[in-house]
Parts: sequence; C-alpha cells; structure tokens
Amino acid sequence: MERRAAGEPIAYIRGWKEWHSLRIGTDPRALIPRPETEFLADAALAEIAERLARDDARVIAWDVATGSGAVAVLIALRFRQTIELGRVTLVASDLSPDGVELAAENLAAHGVEQLVNVACGDLLDASGRTLPRPDVVIANLPYVATTEVDAAVGSLAHEPRLALDGGADGLDIIRRLLDEVPTRAAPAATVLLEIGAGQAGAVRVLAPAGASVSIEADLAWIERVVRIGLSDSNA
Repeated sequence: MERRAAGEPIAYIRGWKEWHSLRIGTDPRALIPRPETEFLADAALAEIAERLARDDARVIAWDVATGSGAVAVLIALRFRQTIELGRVTLVASDLSPDGVELAAENLAAHGVEQLVNVACGDLLDASGRTLPRPDVVIANLPYVATTEVDAAVGSLAHEPRLALDGGADGLDIIRRLLDEVPTRAAPAATVLLEIGAGQAGAVRVLAPAGASVSIEADLAWIERVVRIGLSDSNA
C-alpha cells in the first residue's frame, strides 16, 4: 500500500501484467505492456498470417524495441508450429540489456525461448549482418514527448526513460527507424508502428518514398497503429 501510495504502478508491485490474456512479467527494466499495444500485436499476427497464406516463402518477423517481450511471446505462441517448421523466423531486440533480459525471462516463462532470436541492439542495426533482413517489422518505439516524460505524471515517473522519451515531438526514434527500413528491411517489407495521439499525420509524411500507408484507430478512436508497406524496389 505504501508503494502504491507513492505512485508505483500496480504492475510493478505485483510483478506481472495481464496482457492479451497472457501473464507478462513486469518490473522497472521495461515498459509496462499497454492495452493499446494489443492492436499492434493483432496487426502483426494478421500480417504474418496473410504472408504465410499468400505463398510458400519464409517470413522473417522482427519485434524491435521488444521491452518485456510481450509481443514476441504472443507471436511465438500463435505461430509455434510454423516457427518449428522453419517457415517463420522471429527476432526480438532491444537497445536496453535489461529489457532484453526481461524479454528472455518472459519467453522462457511461456516455453517459447527456443523459438525466438533475442538480441541486444539499436533498431535494425544488425539486419543483413548478424541477423536476417525482416519481412515484417513490429515496433512499439518510444513516442512520448520529452516534456511529458519530464513531467513524470503517473507511471511515467517509474518506467524507464529509454522506453518512453521520443524527443521533442515524440518521433525521434520512429524517424530513425523509418530512415533505416529501405536499406535494412527486405524488399516489399511491412512496418507496423504503434504511435501516440495526434502523430498519425506526421508519421505518414515520414514514410519512405513509394510506400503505402494505412492507419488503424484503437477503441478510443485514437489513431494508434500505422501500417507502412514498402515498395518492391527498396534494397
């Protein structure tokens, strides 16, 4: 009660958060999984399934800035058999070594640690080098403006700044990722982004040249998930 009275999130006090009907371990090493991110996860499941149904090609999916690993856990559970058959390769990475550690713990807790390539690194830096170029990029990047992070209202006072602070307009990290994907992702790759309220227009402008862009709203009618389809010519 004292910890809660001091503003510490319940998810950190209990040590877990129910997310997408999964029990995800939570502590200050990573952002607490939000209900809004379930929309991003559902978009990722649909995109991977559509690609698998479309042809016999292998699908490489990469959960960038995985944090607690919630999205990677869900994808691994849903596509366990296709991963085991080699049709889907799943990568989960984070810049934070602490986040990578927590993600690995959550993957192990759900029995899918052997199905996911977990890496510590900045965005898609290892793509085409030590890791394969992704067909599907899933990213819940920091998108909170620095001033809001500094205000430290509610859970923001307790969660890791690295997972929250997106710069002056909240788009610094998203901007860097979208600059990278034409050369780091596979041809005709799909990028799925979670964004904050009022950011959809700016993200649409940031999309690589020739890409298609569609946006999905959450249950509060806030534009929340951006789907960016790269053209076949990116290399």
